[in-house]
Amino acid sequence: QGQSVTLQLTASGLTNGAGVATASLNIGGVSGNFSATTWDTEPNPFSWPAAGACAGAFPTIDSFPTLITGLTAPSTISIADGGGSPAPAAQYSINGGPFTNALGSVSNGQTVTLRINRYLTLNPLAVRAVVNIGGISGTWSTSCP
Repeated sequence: QGQSVTLQLTASGLTNGAGVATASLNIGGVSGNFSATTWDTEPNPFSWPAAGACAGAFPTIDSFPTLITGLTAPSTISIADGGGSPAPAAQYSINGGPFTNALGSVSNGQTVTLRINRYLTLNPLAVRAVVNIGGISGTWSTSCP
């Protein structure tokens, strides 16, 4: 009586999905469980196909939406213009929401659409965006006449 017990366990080593590790302890016929859950904020590989249309008269080019999978917890998303432009030429939209270039959060099963403003890039004929989700990078690029 009055003694303390420390229970230690090794968390799940799963890399694709949530993992649960459980340890049981029995003292004098009284049992209890202790569980630890690990979450995966690194998505499965993702990519964007070439632009649907460059439409020379329009200043913006949008990618097709890409489904983000493999997350068991929300993950950070960031975007950069791959051309070194001084202005924020690259933006993203989650599930058809407003386009932004601010640091954000994306969840499993959501779609991400990219947008490039051609007139804010240093080379409006070669458009490129670099997206980072949970430490995994993906690039979308295309050339427009």
